[in-house]
Amino acid sequence: MNFKTFLATSIFLAPSLAFAQQNVEPQKHFSVGVASYATAIGYSDNRGDDTDGFGGLSLIATGAINDHVAFRVIYGSQEDTDDSDYSIDVREGAVLLGTGLSTQGFRAYGAIGLFSETHEYHAYRSHYEEDFSCSTIGGGLGYNWGFVTLEFWMSVRDAGDYEEKYYTRNVDDVIAMSGGLGVSARF
Repeated sequence: MNFKTFLATSIFLAPSLAFAQQNVEPQKHFSVGVASYATAIGYSDNRGDDTDGFGGLSLIATGAINDHVAFRVIYGSQEDTDDSDYSIDVREGAVLLGTGLSTQGFRAYGAIGLFSETHEYHAYRSHYEEDFSCSTIGGGLGYNWGFVTLEFWMSVRDAGDYEEKYYTRNVDDVIAMSGGLGVSARF
């Protein structure tokens, strides 16, 4: 084989090899699913330390730009673990930065975003409602199979907006966290 034949063959085969390489790991850019979702708000006030815990189901949707950047939205409805008259509706949006966000296999990411929630208390003839919103930062781990994603995530919320509700004098006296375990269909 002479050099010209080798060069011509290489030029014609190079695009097909590159195309074949791209198709080795097909990307799925969207997923929609459900999760078990929880929020915990810990605080210290003049009565001591306490925690309000909420749990429930949420809907999650994720759109990946590529294997390293994605956007996620969550809508959840949670009930207080100690008082069924107390519930919250949660809306959360985040940018995910990591690896494995659109390809099959292990996924890991950091997340930064915003949350907004409405706390409602219904008891007897009274109704109480209050809104909270601020930023959130966290991360998650999971695994993508062909058509299914399983993931666990946790985030810490900026607790400044909770300060008034929990009668604290310092923002350091309140900490808020949320997390979930979800399963989604990938497409």
